[in-house]
Parts: sequence; C-alpha cells; structure tokens
Amino acid sequence: MSNILKFPFAVSRRAFARLPRTSKTGTPKERGAGQCTGANMHTVVFRSYGLILASSEADLVRDVGLDVDKARTKLRKIREQIERDREDAAARATMLSIVEAKLEAAIGAVHSK
Repeated sequence: MSNILKFPFAVSRRAFARLPRTSKTGTPKERGAGQCTGANMHTVVFRSYGLILASSEADLVRDVGLDVDKARTKLRKIREQIERDREDAAARATMLSIVEAKLEAAIGAVHSK
C-alpha cells in the first residue's frame, strides 16, 4: 500500500522559476524568481492511525525511513493521547463512583421510609 501521490502535470521548482511572468513588480529576474524564499508549503502528514493499523510492517518501515522525524512526532502525539485518555478515564471512574454512592444512598433513604 503506497501513499505516495504523483502529479503527472506537476512542474519542478526550477522549471516553474523559468516560466515567464507578467507582473507590475518587474521581470522574473528582477523579482528574484528561482530563488528559494522560504519553507516548502507542501508538507505531508504521517499516516493516520487507521492506515498504520492496516499497513504491513514493510510498508511502515519504508514510510518511517522516508521521514523519521514525522514518525517520531506521530509516536510522541500517540503517547500524549494515551496519557490524556488515561487521565480522562480515571477522572470519569472517580465521578461515576461518587454518583453511584450518592444514588445508592438516595435509593436506600427512599426504601427506609
């Protein structure tokens, strides 16, 4: 399973910089066309949880090899989510225990009358 997208009509950055432009700011050379002016805006996220579950080990190893930093970020986010889920579950269990005790006491009070 490959998540690599191919754009058949895509133009490379160099070819794009050589394309003639009409602008009020001058010619491409005057505007500095072809120079790298910032970060690439086409960043891709790492596989979703569902795709990670469905992928084979070989595919996952290949994807991690392509971008280890994104894989590490994804792993860190997963661990943070697990911790938040544990905290939420503990808080909910505490709340339900308190509600259970109060409701049981109220039912007991009604039956004792």
